[in-house]
Amino acid sequence: MDLDDQESVQYQASGGEDSDDDNFIPPDSDAEEENDDDDPIKPEEVNSDAEYDSYPRRKGKRKTAGRQAKRQLPKQPQAQQSGQSPGNDANALAQYPHSARLTQTRWYHGVLGGWIRICFCEDFYGPDKGAVAAAEAMVSRWRHYEVLPSKLLDQDKCPQPTPWVADDFEWTQALAQRDWFCRFWDHLRREGKGQTARGLSADEASPYLVRPVAELRVLMGPHTSHASQREFTFSYHQSITLGHDGLPFGASGDASSDANGGANRSGGQPAGWMFDVGGIVTFMAWAPRAKSITQILALAAIPHTDQDVDAREAAAHTPSNEEQKRGIVQLWEFQGFQGDNGVMYPSKEPPRLVQTLCFDWGRVKKVEWCPVPSVVDHHLGVLAVLSGDGQVHVLSVEEPGEDELSAYEKIDKPLVSLGYEDEKTSVEVTCFSWAGINRIVTGHSDGSVALWSLAPRCCLARQPVHSTHVINIASAYPSHPHVVASAAVSGFMTLLDLLDPGSESSCQTNPSTVTQSNLLQWSDHLQGFFSLTASTSPLNTTVSFVHSRTFAATMRKVMDGDAAPTALAVGCHHPFLLVALLDGSVWACNPMNRIFAPRHYPPGQKVKILEHEHVPAARLHNPTPVLAEKNGDTGATSAAAAARELPFRGVSRILQGFGAILNHGHRALIHMGQAHKKTKSTRKRVRRKPTVDGGEAGGDMEGNAAGDGDGEGDGEFGLYSDPTKIILREPLSRTTAMAWNPNIDFACWAGIAMASGLVRVLDMGVDH
Repeated sequence: MDLDDQESVQYQASGGEDSDDDNFIPPDSDAEEENDDDDPIKPEEVNSDAEYDSYPRRKGKRKTAGRQAKRQLPKQPQAQQSGQSPGNDANALAQYPHSARLTQTRWYHGVLGGWIRICFCEDFYGPDKGAVAAAEAMVSRWRHYEVLPSKLLDQDKCPQPTPWVADDFEWTQALAQRDWFCRFWDHLRREGKGQTARGLSADEASPYLVRPVAELRVLMGPHTSHASQREFTFSYHQSITLGHDGLPFGASGDASSDANGGANRSGGQPAGWMFDVGGIVTFMAWAPRAKSITQILALAAIPHTDQDVDAREAAAHTPSNEEQKRGIVQLWEFQGFQGDNGVMYPSKEPPRLVQTLCFDWGRVKKVEWCPVPSVVDHHLGVLAVLSGDGQVHVLSVEEPGEDELSAYEKIDKPLVSLGYEDEKTSVEVTCFSWAGINRIVTGHSDGSVALWSLAPRCCLARQPVHSTHVINIASAYPSHPHVVASAAVSGFMTLLDLLDPGSESSCQTNPSTVTQSNLLQWSDHLQGFFSLTASTSPLNTTVSFVHSRTFAATMRKVMDGDAAPTALAVGCHHPFLLVALLDGSVWACNPMNRIFAPRHYPPGQKVKILEHEHVPAARLHNPTPVLAEKNGDTGATSAAAAARELPFRGVSRILQGFGAILNHGHRALIHMGQAHKKTKSTRKRVRRKPTVDGGEAGGDMEGNAAGDGDGEGDGEFGLYSDPTKIILREPLSRTTAMAWNPNIDFACWAGIAMASGLVRVLDMGVDH
């Protein structure tokens, strides 16, 4: 490089030697002022930042505040403190501001601004960019609906089929199901086999029917107004049409008014129906239908005497072995109509029982329709029934007729039965799930999982998975029918790939003892399973989401409750979740708002759909156990005698109209209560200690130990750790079964069955 005149003179003055960086002569002041405009960090700015912005001025209560105060920053050179240049080194870089070590200097402005955890979308649905985009579109589609789905026909809000299958998947599956059923039926007919059934009269079907001993009194209405609540009497199989205020449609005097007294956005349409089954519904399933405004709901019902502990103790009635062999499945019909906006609403016609299927295989534990709708003329579908004999019986159900003999049908022989009846070990089927048109996967009492073919009948695979009874099982149909998740009584949930069951398996290392079925559901939209999760507190239960790709690694909490869950239901054309608890409450939430929500963002909301409470007749107008013992009578005998004297079998109360609340976990609520406590008076308080008799001991105390009545967990035990929250409720108050409608036009309809015998079918869609 050539030197200019000034540099040549300096070179000669130095004796002709090369100058190093230490002998570098800084430019004049004019050149320095010109370079200051291009320097991103000036020496004056470095000194100013070090003097004023090195330490945070606020007195925070974070855990790191104490450690930050003890940190000593290095002293700056004398040249910087005097405002001079950082040195004569041409290659030296200005020192980075020390405030960056203590404060956040990087911000992200992009997709995360919409409160979406991209890491979960990429881990769950990546690396395909199209799959990640489809997942983000689903989150953006439903994230504004906090608790209930939208039923509008808008392309950006209406329910949609699963995006993880082909566009013509439903149509091709329907054609395949028609061809398979015709071949299967013709093959059985040629061999002289197949299903045999005959019609029964009302007298012949009477031993099979679930008949209650008396009527049921029900108190219904909004919980906000006691004056609006009314009492009604339900007889056997009686049904009514409900309004949006929880009362019979039109009973409030204004059919277009909601529970809050305002105008109903549904235009005065009914909100659903309620009817009395007469027994305990163990399972329910909607029939898939291609195009029909008539919806069919299958209910598996058992008598109350099967679970009546008081009656058994009093020896008033004990079901015999002959009675235990009788099982029924009720088919209820619901009519819908299309509104002016194109949305399907419940009609004003009450539901009716169109057919009762009777058989001698034992009490029905579970029913489930083939997930593909039948397109065969006059054919309703294929129904699988798990009965008390430990086998799965597959039935062909025709369209119910209008004659008397079609109301009751006795099935002597099913299409096919699945199970190991010849084994000496007496292995029984404890649960099952459809894995396609011709495939059913079953869980057994010895902990094994098997895959069955219906036509021809054979066991394709059987894998030892658990060491105890398999209580829940679900397949990832329709996108991954070969992926199966199962949960045993021990609580370990296992994921199994039936394509290679010997090596492709995974399990959760988070055990929680499960004795209740209906607590494992597959969501094809989210590509994961919803199930019960272990909790550290007996007063708190958690429902979590586990993605099929990261089954053993990532578990996302969805909802927490104050009681043990009894049933789960996730939508077929939307990801919204229904959770039923042991206290009789049913909750709804949008799980995506908590699965993909960041830590610093509120995790969405949840709403209580209804609250059911039941008191049997044995608990009404009967003497206390102490008085009964004095009279020489047991409490069970006196309760049974009192129940026989009353003209009704019990009293139920169903309340609705609750508002949405934050979907926080119990730990977050406890922290909120502790923070609320610190903001109160700082005077010393004497905490009250609970005594054995349920009272409180201790000195005077300002406020209440439970949070001054605000319910924020302000006391000694926190919100969910207070032992006074342990409540023994009536067994018939719980919700036993729930199910969303699998048909896309009625995707917002859901059935809720209560142990008292009442069943509600509600349209939960939001049309605004």
